[in-house]
Amino acid sequence: MRAWGADCPVVPVAVSSGSPAAVKAFLSENDVAGLPVWTVDERDLKAWGGQEELAIPVTILIDGAGRVRASVAGAVDWGAPDAAAALHKIVAGMRG
Repeated sequence: MRAWGADCPVVPVAVSSGSPAAVKAFLSENDVAGLPVWTVDERDLKAWGGQEELAIPVTILIDGAGRVRASVAGAVDWGAPDAAAALHKIVAGMRG
């Protein structure tokens, strides 16, 4: 996660996954440290996004003004060699 850099913070949101304490324990057990722990109920997330259906997992890129600028439904291999470059390209486009 450190590879993304300060200009591209990662904020994972656990959807209908229990309490923040349960999510924090899961992250700790899986050697994922240093990320904030946010949780949301799936119904609330659907209402926020204005959607009846929601693919989980989902990646949503939100700009500094709170606007959704890009999204990807389904799993993404963030460990792929080109993942960081692709993400930075999207973020650069969000600034332009």
